[in-house]
Amino acid sequence: MGLLDGIGGFLTGASRSAYGWMDVPGTTTLDLPAGEVSIYYCEVGQRSDNGRRFEPPSSLEVGLGPEGGQPVPIVPGRMPLSGEQPTQDGVYQFVKLGEVVVDAPGRWVVTATGGEGGRPHLRLGT
Repeated sequence: MGLLDGIGGFLTGASRSAYGWMDVPGTTTLDLPAGEVSIYYCEVGQRSDNGRRFEPPSSLEVGLGPEGGQPVPIVPGRMPLSGEQPTQDGVYQFVKLGEVVVDAPGRWVVTATGGEGGRPHLRLGT
């Protein structure tokens, strides 16, 4: 099991489910269930001791839509959510970008550009 696989339990928790993740920059296709899907930006870096909240890079652009369809808007989260977890490789940091509403289960295309830091990626879940 790799670092990011083990961290998945931290981010998604026992009562949450993860639908997949992708490297940034990149494009992937994921099977998503109907309902609200949360999108997180994550990276491995060094602990932020300056008291600032971890935030995604300003260059990050994310597109998400049903396969063969138009992208849907990502609605900012109702409450800011960010955090960090120490690992043997540094600090795993994440911030919730927002949610999308999936009307019907199916294959969705996720595209992301930008990204900085160590092993930047997106994680989708609830």
